[in-house]
Amino acid sequence: MTETSASLHHRRLTNRGEEARQTALHIMHEALDAISVRDHLNWPHVATLLPHAIAILEQAQGEVAEVVGALCTKLDRYFDARGDYTTATLYSERSLAIAKAALGADHPTTGARLNNLAWLYESQGRYGDAEPLYLRALAIAEATLGESHPDTGLSLNNLALLYNSQRRYDEAEPLFIRALAISEAALGSDHFTTGTRLNNLALLYNSQDRLSEAEPLCQRALAIFRETLGVDHPSTEIVRANYKNLRRRITGDF
Repeated sequence: MTETSASLHHRRLTNRGEEARQTALHIMHEALDAISVRDHLNWPHVATLLPHAIAILEQAQGEVAEVVGALCTKLDRYFDARGDYTTATLYSERSLAIAKAALGADHPTTGARLNNLAWLYESQGRYGDAEPLYLRALAIAEATLGESHPDTGLSLNNLALLYNSQRRYDEAEPLFIRALAISEAALGSDHFTTGTRLNNLALLYNSQDRLSEAEPLCQRALAIFRETLGVDHPSTEIVRANYKNLRRRITGDF
């Protein structure tokens, strides 16, 4: 039985439509991948692309291609930065499901998306939902990337922050210490990430009234932030405020 000219024409049009949709999908991903969607300076540009990106993802419902997952992750990060955790969570959950289907449950990308989703749950106070995702992400990083990889350090730091926010200090401390050691070894003692890890550990010690242990860490963190970001950067201002508060506690000068 031969295909009629009408059905052949329809199939060709369908194929062309699918090719155009896939092209639009990849172009949109490349456009958003070229900029930091979390940077508020880029938000006006992202806003012009956003309706088209959402429409493209609507047309891709049910697809498990990794490029769809990557585009979902971009929108997840954008809405997260804007404080719209509900919308960010929807895209994060979709991107994680795609990573599991397209790459496997133990793939590093799957681990990274577990971290992203856990962070969103934590931001919404859903600590019980966040913890198993952080633990799973850490296990994936250690197994696939190694115990000394920076992404393993990131997973350790994220889990420690969760424990710290719940005042589970004894569980948080060894994770912060490991994360700091990884950053110093893999990225350097003067790297911005190392400064962040130092600040996190200092805040933990401050919460436990271990002020003499917190102070040198905070001093190091502030010096790194000044050097890498500049004295007037908002993040430097935060660390400076942390150090001033710590000094007031040490001296009793309130």
